[in-house]
Amino acid sequence: MSFNIKHVAHLARLTLSEKEITKYYREIDNIVRYVDKLASVNVSQEEATMRLNKNDNRLRPDLVESWPLEEKENLINLAPRKKNKLIIVPRIFES
Repeated sequence: MSFNIKHVAHLARLTLSEKEITKYYREIDNIVRYVDKLASVNVSQEEATMRLNKNDNRLRPDLVESWPLEEKENLINLAPRKKNKLIIVPRIFES
């Protein structure tokens, strides 16, 4: 395994010390053992799932609500650029 670690380090243009090679060998070995352990678990009776939570996303309704005229005017007056009763924002798409 240490040869493979040295090879991967070489491909990644990394210089590893022997201590680092030993460390990464142990870490990779632990990962492989864990994956082997997971592979041995019998899940044939388990139902496949797309999500952990059975609740759907709960969104609030998109409703138009009226604002007091004074609040609207104050907001428009705070905007750095405006035209008539509209706020001008920077363009984000090229036409």
